[in-house]
Amino acid sequence: MPGKFSHNGSNYFFLHIPKTGGKMWEHLFSGVGLTSGHSFVGSKPEGYSFTVIRNPFDRLVSCFYYLKAGGCWSGDANDAMKYGITENSFSDWVKLASENPEYYLEQQHVMPMMRRIGKKENFDRIGLFENLEDETRKLYSIIYNEELIEVPVINKSTHNHFEEYYTEETKNIVANLYKEDITLYKEMLDAQDI
Repeated sequence: MPGKFSHNGSNYFFLHIPKTGGKMWEHLFSGVGLTSGHSFVGSKPEGYSFTVIRNPFDRLVSCFYYLKAGGCWSGDANDAMKYGITENSFSDWVKLASENPEYYLEQQHVMPMMRRIGKKENFDRIGLFENLEDETRKLYSIIYNEELIEVPVINKSTHNHFEEYYTEETKNIVANLYKEDITLYKEMLDAQDI
């Protein structure tokens, strides 16, 4: 199962949800075998299980512009064309996705986070992207039992603040398409008091 690894006799499972800082974690923890894998979790993995989620409105903007720029490999660029991202503005694409969400939201980057997570009970820790530096330090301490001095920045998005991309109409569409993600995000935000 992608994302599963062992270190010093302990088992870990990392679910990498696209555009939530996973590439940085893959780089930082490559020495213990943490690799990317956009798995689907059907039950509680054996060992310490963790993932990171992001504000769904922010994440969708990041995913859209990541794919529009060609992504990191040819499959991303192909998907950008296949799913209508290349030729549409963000607003037009959101409206397009609302007409056929079963099709458009199957793309691995824009897919709702809850489709991968399954149940929040499957995870020992669901961190927040908005608190990624602290989450990284906590995870580093859990795995290596030592303090991390500097958190690297890898694959950072280059777009304006996400709210600038939404109209009232597109915000309502996204709220409907990603309602389970929004519920989980709000719950984790309240629990972690950010």
